Amino acid sequence: MAGLVAAGVLLLAGCGGGAADQDQDQKRPAPSVPPSPRPATVEQLAAAVGCEAQIRMTVEDYRQGVCKKGETAYTLISFTTDQGKREWVDYAQMYGGAYLIGTRWAIGTNEKRHVEAARSKLGGSVEEGDGYASSGTGDGTGTGTSTGEDVYGP
Repeated sequence: MAGLVAAGVLLLAGCGGGAADQDQDQKRPAPSVPPSPRPATVEQLAAAVGCEAQIRMTVEDYRQGVCKKGETAYTLISFTTDQGKREWVDYAQMYGGAYLIGTRWAIGTNEKRHVEAARSKLGGSVEEGDGYASSGTGDGTGTGTSTGEDVYGP
């Protein structure tokens, strides 16, 4: 008999609740989703590579700047979404070069060694482009242009 009473108590404890518990659940605040961190600004990216950014474009989903340190030209971009960043990087990589990629930002230049130094300050990961255009004519930046202005700077 004691076994039946214990089983009944467990059964009732498992069912529990009812309207009172549902009311309590509705009164609890929904868990908040922390805001995603802001990406580094174009100016912060430029400071990390040791140059001053010249803003080339500000549009709805990204802000782009360029700068030069010595003979090395950089493209610096801050994105509103990681998806937009990934799409830009995937497209840009077909022109060659090296890219330091972080949370909603990217830095592009012509050689991996130039973004490795910034990586120690900013974090991120380094990716290299395929470079089909870098073996053609141009200025060696891998941009596929004769001047390099479209991707890497003035």
